[in-house]
Amino acid sequence: MAEILVKWIDGRHPDAAVDRRGTYKRGYPVVVMPDGHEWGNAERLPIFVVVQFPGVSVERLRSYVTSQTDSRDEGGVYRRRLWRIRFDAMPSDMQAILEKTGQLVVASKNYRAPHDIEWSEFAKYLRNQETGADETKDI
Repeated sequence: MAEILVKWIDGRHPDAAVDRRGTYKRGYPVVVMPDGHEWGNAERLPIFVVVQFPGVSVERLRSYVTSQTDSRDEGGVYRRRLWRIRFDAMPSDMQAILEKTGQLVVASKNYRAPHDIEWSEFAKYLRNQETGADETKDI
């Protein structure tokens, strides 16, 4: 299993340019770690949540923490995550699980143990910020 640490709240910086290019926003995947990783106290609610993917390799999920360069901004080139989890678009029961436990278990096609959501459903909330399209690949 692999786990992704995801920003639960928007990071803010008083300088707009720094805020645009240097702060993680809600739904930005931060890092992918193998299952059983010991997350620190600062890597929990209210700032972060962990999305778990039992049976999925770290390598398969690493693309979701890719940075993106966007030069369309008037202020110049800035970096942000290419992928974003659209937590606010998720059903209220999924949001409630995250708010209460700080984690969500996503099941791949062959995973049969207890989980919170199937990958086929979760992928609808995983958006490529460059293309504006939701994920269509299987894990």
